[in-house]
Parts: sequence; structure tokens; C-alpha cells
Amino acid sequence: MKVLPAPAIAFSSDEGRQLFRESLASGHAEAFFPLIEQFRTQDDPSFCGPATLVMVLNSLGVDPGRLWKGPWRWYNETGLECCKSSEDIARGGIEFHEFLCLARCEGLHVDSQFAQESSLEAFEAICEQVCSQKSGRVLTLAYTRKAVNQEGAGHYSPVGAYHRERKLALVLDTARFKYPPHWLPVQALFEAMSVVCESTSKSRGFAVLEISDIMIADCLSVKATWRAWSATMSWRTDKLPELVQAHLDSQAALKADMPEGTPEANWEASYQDELWAFARGLPPAAASLVKVQRPAADADEEPGVLKELHTTRMFLTLKALSAAKPKATMPASLEAICFIMIMLGRQGLLEEACPRSVGLWGKELVEADQREPKALESALDELVKQTTSISEQVAPVQSCCSFRFAECEDHAVACPSPGANPFGHL
Repeated sequence: MKVLPAPAIAFSSDEGRQLFRESLASGHAEAFFPLIEQFRTQDDPSFCGPATLVMVLNSLGVDPGRLWKGPWRWYNETGLECCKSSEDIARGGIEFHEFLCLARCEGLHVDSQFAQESSLEAFEAICEQVCSQKSGRVLTLAYTRKAVNQEGAGHYSPVGAYHRERKLALVLDTARFKYPPHWLPVQALFEAMSVVCESTSKSRGFAVLEISDIMIADCLSVKATWRAWSATMSWRTDKLPELVQAHLDSQAALKADMPEGTPEANWEASYQDELWAFARGLPPAAASLVKVQRPAADADEEPGVLKELHTTRMFLTLKALSAAKPKATMPASLEAICFIMIMLGRQGLLEEACPRSVGLWGKELVEADQREPKALESALDELVKQTTSISEQVAPVQSCCSFRFAECEDHAVACPSPGANPFGHL
């Protein structure tokens, strides 16, 4: 690790610790805690941009919709699969507009400013505002190290805290092999962001990142990314029918081997089989589409939408099937699986693969003697409306960058073709 030059103040120094205590006391270090849980050292000297984005995505709880290792869905640098390959980033880094496009492709809302189009006062206000929020938004910086007397050139890092009186920002430097986390004057940072980049003829800048999921209800949101939806549509047509048939075949084979009079010998194909095959076969991309916010342990009452979902035949059946096979892992919560199946079913996308299950997602969600689930139906109507629109937008598009073209129109590098793996070693 190199000696940290002025004007930076090391986070772990006596002065740095005192600055943090004061920032925490004033309420301007709230952003620090979710970020520090995900603090990482970049995997490559040129991976400051991807490492910063990985910290942000994991701290915000974004589901990548793909596996990292084993059953775990988690972000790391080489899991960022679009906009620019890891080999190209290792050779030449990542430009600010590419960083922003990559963030959008992963499902983040981006509020960005090039320094040359902003002001020091606006940057200070953003630092104060974002750092005082406990969760949901992260401030990231793109700047040149040379302007703050550090070794290197372009760099990215998230901001973890702000000291209002001394106008300092806590930079959680992802290149921890070079410099530790440190405080820098916001004026120095703004000047470092204002330096024009030779390759783009633009300044660098700052961006506030947050999840862009569509809220359906207080406890329910849906992802709107090309990769997750295109993968789900492919799975529905190419894999789901095979999964259901394979499950039915295995049950039929088991029936043939059982003595007469046993439950297995009396088996007949039913909606339970299709529901179980759907739930167990749901791929990571599809499992990431819906996010269900469970109530806190000390909550007085469960949200009405979830309470009503728990009375549906689909949920009760899935709960019973899961309880009967406790060692069978699920790709998502039982509630999320139900919402996904109802959402796809009501769009008419499951009738071929799961013909016996049509009644599960129809308008008769609960038994006749149950109270009509009005809150649930209202949420489902909105869910189907929003996701039908997303499906129609995804269908003709060939890449996530094209799906976000209106927002990434200055993007210089096209995404790899659908299904291509730009990293080779994933």
C-alpha cells in the first residue's frame, strides 16, 4: 500500500476517526453501513468501475438473476456481462458513460451529472442528501487521481459519508492495495471530476444509483431488465415443457413400481405436479423478476396483499408440497414463486406447459367459502399490466443496451449478442 498524500485524510487515522464520529453524530454517515457490508477490493487494477458497481448492487440487495457459486446469486466483477468485456476493461478501464450504461442494464436508476455541466454547490448538496439516507441510494464518483495528488489516472469509488462542517467526503476506495479509505475535500473531488478525459473529450462526474424496480404494492415490486425477461421467455418455451414432462414421467415410473393400494400406485397427473415442476425448475433469471418484501418481525399486521395470497389454492398447495419435501430447496420465496406463476399464467404464457394449472391463476384464486381477495386482485391486475408491457418491449430487442437505448444513446460499445458470454471463463 502506498503512502496516502495530502489533501486526503486516512479513515483509520485519529483525525479520520474523529471526522467519522462527527459525521455519524450529524446524521451524514448513514450511507456508510450498507456499503461497508459489501466493501471489496477490486479483482484487477483496472476494475475500479465494476468493483464500485458490485458494491452498489450488493448493498442495494439487487438480485443478479444468475448464479455466482453453488446456489448463491451474488454480484462480482466478472458477473457484469454487458457493455464491455472484462478483457477490454482490464486493458483500458471503463469510461463514465459505459459505467452508467452498465448500471442501467443491471436494473438501476441512474441520476448522473458530468462535472462540466454541474457545480460545486450542486455536488455538495448531493453529498449531504445521499449520505444522510439509511438505504436505497448510493453516490458514486468518476474522477482522476492526479488532481488529488494520488498515483494513477481515472478512478471510480462510492462515497460512504459526508462531513458538512469541513466539507469532506469519505471515499471508499476499491483499490485497497493502493490506498485505504480516506476523506477528501469535496472541492478537490469536484475539480478531479472536472478534468476532461482525453478519450471522450468530456469531463468525468458523479451519479446517484438506486433500484429501478416497478412498485406494484407496498410489499411487491417487479424487475424490468432485458436480460432477466429475455431469459425467462426462453426458459418458458424451451425448458419448462420438458421439466413438466420429465416430472410427470418420473411420477408415472414410480407408480408402475408401487404395489396396488399405495398412494403412489393411485397417482394421477394433476396441477400439483405442474406447480411443483414449475417451482423447482424456475431459473435464477425468472426467480429474480419479483421481489416480495416480507413484514418486519415486530410488524403489527401482515400486508393485505400477502395475507390474501396466503389463502389461495396455489400458495396453500405449494406450501404443503414444500413441507412434504423439506430438503428440496426453492429458487425464491413461496410468495414470489406464486406471483411469478400467476403473472405468467394470466398473460397466457403457461397454458401449453401447465394445462392442468389454469385454475390456479384464474379469477377463482380462493375456495368459494373464502373471502374475495380484493387487495390481491388489485395488485395482480397492476402486476399483469406492467409485465405485459415489459414483455412486449423486450420481445423485439436483441441486447440489454438496446433495451435501454433511450437512456444509453451515447453508449459507444454494443452489447454482445444474446446468449454470448463475453467473459469466456464464467
